[in-house]
Amino acid sequence: MKEKLQSVNQMKDLKKNENISLSLSMHHNDAESLCASIKTEVRHNLSQDNLKLEISSDNFSELRGKWNSIMRGLIASEETLSSSGIGG
Repeated sequence: MKEKLQSVNQMKDLKKNENISLSLSMHHNDAESLCASIKTEVRHNLSQDNLKLEISSDNFSELRGKWNSIMRGLIASEETLSSSGIGG
C-alpha cells in the first residue's frame, strides 16, 4: 500500500508538459498473439507468456491517449481470441 501511495504522490508533482513513462507487465496464455496486435503501437518485450509494455510521452495527455489506444487494441485482440476459442 505504501508503494501505491508513493506513486500517487509522484503523479501529483508531475508538471503538465513533463516527460512521463509507464510500464505494464502482464501474463496471458496467448501473449504472443496480443504482442502481435500491438507490434507497431508500443515498445514491448515478450518472454514466454509474459508481455511487458513501455509507453512514454512528452506529456500526460498524450500518454493517456496512447494508453487508451493500446488498451482498446489489447481488449479487442483478447475478445477475438476468446470468441474464436483460441485464448482467454
